[in-house]
Amino acid sequence: MKSYKLKLITLTAILLAISLVTTQYIYSISVSYIYYLQFIYFIIIGTVADSIQKKLSKQRNAIFINGFMGLLTGKMFLSLAVAVIIALLDRSMVKFHLIHFMILYFSYTSLLVIEMLKTNRESQVEKTNK
Repeated sequence: MKSYKLKLITLTAILLAISLVTTQYIYSISVSYIYYLQFIYFIIIGTVADSIQKKLSKQRNAIFINGFMGLLTGKMFLSLAVAVIIALLDRSMVKFHLIHFMILYFSYTSLLVIEMLKTNRESQVEKTNK
C-alpha cells in the first residue's frame, strides 16, 4: 500500500509539472482552481480504490474479478459525472479542462490497474503457499 501511495504521489508530481509547463509556457493559459481540484479528485479516488482493492484481494479470485470490474466501472461513471460538473463550472475553457481531465483519468487508471493486478498476483501466490 505504501508503494502505491508513493507511486501515486510521484505520478501526481510528474503530471502536475508537465501540465503546468504546457499550459503556462507553451499555451500561455492561466489555470483556475478547477485545474488543481482535478488532481485532488484523482488522489482521493485512487486512495479509496486502493483500499477497496486491498480488501478484495483477500477474497476468492471470482469475487476479486467482479469487484475489480465494479470498482473500475464505478470510477468511470463517477469521473464522468465530475467531468460534466467541471464543464459546467468553467464554460469558457471546456475543451481544455475535459482534455486535461481525460489525460489524468487514463494516467491514474493505468496506475490503479497495474497495482491491482500486481496485488492480486501476490495474494494468489500467498494463498497457494499456505
